[in-house]
Amino acid sequence: SAKVKEAPSSSLSSSSSTGFYTEILHQLIQSSSISLPPIKPYNPKGVKPTWFNSDLICAYHRTPGHDTEGCKALQAVVNNLLEESDLLLEEEEQ
Repeated sequence: SAKVKEAPSSSLSSSSSTGFYTEILHQLIQSSSISLPPIKPYNPKGVKPTWFNSDLICAYHRTPGHDTEGCKALQAVVNNLLEESDLLLEEEEQ
């Protein structure tokens, strides 16, 4: 099981440059606990969903459209790892 240090709650604010899911993703990649999904470029000719924002890039999907913190797929992966006890959050010592 992968151990991920949990950032202090004060550093989880939305103004933080590295958010909770971004940090967990980085640590999961470093520990080879997850593999990233294949890159699927967004079809610019199609109708964009209302949530699509080309200025935001998701580190999990590695494509524009949404940010890492709002990535529902990454949130589901992290939640599944937590439920399966494959991911342990450790509180960071201050």
